Amino acid sequence: MKKTLLLLTIFVSCHFCFPQKIAAVDSMVIKKVDSLALLGKRLWNTDLDASEAVAKYMLEFSEKHNYLKGKGQAFNNFAVVYNNRGYEGKSLEYYKKSIDVFKELKMHSILSRIRYNIGVAFLDTKQYEVALEYLEKSEDYSKEVNDTLNLAMVNLAIGYVYLGINKSLVEVLSKMKKAEVYSRAVKDTINICASLNGQSESYLQKDKNIDIVIKSSKEATRLMKISNSENHFILGYSYLMLSKGYRKEKKFEKALLYNDSSLVAYKALEYSAGLNLTYETRKKILVNMGNYEEAFKILELLSASKDTSNKEDREKKFSRMKVELETDRIAADKDAAEARAALAEATGVQNRNYLISAITIAILIALSSLFYFRKLKTAKQAELVATELMQTQKRLVLEKKYKESELKALKSQMNPHFIFNTLNSIQEYIVTNKKNEASEYLGRFADLIRRYLKHSETGSISIADEVESLEIYLDLEGLRFEDDFNYHITLAQALTDVTLRIPTMMVQPYVENAIRHGLLHKKGKRKLVVSFTKGKEGTINCIVEDNGIGRKKGVMLSKKLRNKHESFAEKATQERLSLFNDSATKKIGVETIDLYEGEKPIGTKIILNIPIIS
Repeated sequence: MKKTLLLLTIFVSCHFCFPQKIAAVDSMVIKKVDSLALLGKRLWNTDLDASEAVAKYMLEFSEKHNYLKGKGQAFNNFAVVYNNRGYEGKSLEYYKKSIDVFKELKMHSILSRIRYNIGVAFLDTKQYEVALEYLEKSEDYSKEVNDTLNLAMVNLAIGYVYLGINKSLVEVLSKMKKAEVYSRAVKDTINICASLNGQSESYLQKDKNIDIVIKSSKEATRLMKISNSENHFILGYSYLMLSKGYRKEKKFEKALLYNDSSLVAYKALEYSAGLNLTYETRKKILVNMGNYEEAFKILELLSASKDTSNKEDREKKFSRMKVELETDRIAADKDAAEARAALAEATGVQNRNYLISAITIAILIALSSLFYFRKLKTAKQAELVATELMQTQKRLVLEKKYKESELKALKSQMNPHFIFNTLNSIQEYIVTNKKNEASEYLGRFADLIRRYLKHSETGSISIADEVESLEIYLDLEGLRFEDDFNYHITLAQALTDVTLRIPTMMVQPYVENAIRHGLLHKKGKRKLVVSFTKGKEGTINCIVEDNGIGRKKGVMLSKKLRNKHESFAEKATQERLSLFNDSATKKIGVETIDLYEGEKPIGTKIILNIPIIS
């Protein structure tokens, strides 16, 4: 009833809008047919029955007034309607009739649009090579006459052909996005949405960027709603893309929801091919959800739909039309080939000159590039050599400074006061006829000097050797304090492995410093504790703690009694520590803590965090 009222309205409006005036019959016929053609086009994607009725009326009207162009437009309208219904053979039959009319009228711009329609018909039957020929011809002519809208439609169709022949995603999208650009240039919402859906289809088939699929198709539905369009074909396809996208993301409830919307749109259009695609997607969603009973019902529905179509008759008619169109194509190709041959002969000499010039320029560019890159390479090599030389010089300077610091450290350990005091104590043993003690301490003194000289060459020392050297040194230092000096060295069990080594000449200067500045000026019992424990991440902690007079008082006395060796020893230790930390990944940490009992200083604690050397 609704469609009958629509058709009645169309015919009545046409009758009153175009009254039959004998004086201007030709112009009124043209206007009336053009209006009917535009109306039929608008109904292609909303109401195929109404569009077919408009085409029928337009054909009868054109034949009555002997208006040849109107007949061609009517044939083209019939062809599009039948193609949208899935009757490709019948569609091509009317396309052929339309081509014959417009060839007779020599209306090439309309022929370009019809070639596009034929290409789409072949695309629908997956005859991609033939489809591509018609579409590319349509594209070439559209470029010549600057038909932007047709360029949008042709590029979209070529994108689908590329998708069918499995070209790369980049090639497919280049055409789809061109279609979108052309559509936006003419502000054609329908073709913009079709281009967005085409891009979604491309990503889906290549199984990539599903988020873009959903984004593009949502944008298409948004634009359709803004334009208040009732284009069921575009809406149905947009919803179908969203259904497929959400299925890929395993959001099956959303996928079913958009599948329902697609079915509603395609049912309103009575578009069987679209319905079959939507039902096929629905079946897959139901299988994913584990609803096999509903999926089986969809399968039965699809089978029934395919069985009822008269496939054999359609294929025969389609093959016949293909032969006729192929004949026309061959004839057109022959004419084009003859024209191209004439043009090629006329421009042959010019092209050869262009070719020779291009080759000459290419050779010159190649030679220039060769010389330039060779010069660049030479300069780069010179720069690398200079950089390596500079790095080598820096490394040698650093090694020299490190060796000098080791020599200074050795000299600092050879404290003349320590040597004098030790030899003086040994002399006292000799004078008092304590030969055994004199011999023992003299041997230990010689052993300590030998150890210092030996370890200064190696750069590293085992923790066990460091402890032994400290014991000998403290025994010799204890000679001048007699019974007033007591020391204690502890070594954690985990550090007794001889393979664990630390930098040489690092601990002894801090032990000596504790004696000279902390314990030497103390009255009464003097006590020194040295402990080695395992630290974090490949380090050891060495704690040197004394019960001396404290740093503050020690500094005051040192200023009064400072001699050159003390300044030299402290400076050498600081330089060696700085050089080691500059070149090492793991640094040596030094922390000094003043010990108090109330406000009275009772000693000093030094905490050394030393990395273990492999």
